[in-house]
Amino acid sequence: MSIRPIANEQIERLLVGVPTGHQHIRAALQLQGETLLLQEATIANLCRAYLRVSTEPRPGARAVELRADAGSSRRAGFAPHQLLETDRPGGEVADELARLLERGGLPAA
Repeated sequence: MSIRPIANEQIERLLVGVPTGHQHIRAALQLQGETLLLQEATIANLCRAYLRVSTEPRPGARAVELRADAGSSRRAGFAPHQLLETDRPGGEVADELARLLERGGLPAA
C-alpha cells in the first residue's frame, strides 16, 4: 500500500455543494496538479468520524476505525456499500495512525 500525505498547503481550493443537475452533495478538493472528487457518503463518513473523535472526552478513545461493509448489515434505504464503525480499541487505531504518519514522512506534532 502506498502512502500519500496531503498537507493543507497543497490544497489550492475546496468546492462543496450540490452540482447542477444532481441531488447529492459532492466535494472537489483541488490539489496542485490533480482534483479529488468525493461523494456525499465519503464526506459524511469523514465528518462522522471527525466529530466522534474531536468530541470524545477520554484520551484513550480518541481514534476510530470505519470499515467497508458491502451489505451484510445493510439498513433499508441505505446504499449497499457502507463504512461502519468497528469495535477496535481507540489506542490500537491511534498507534496505526502514528505508524502510517511516520511512513508517510509527516511530522509527529
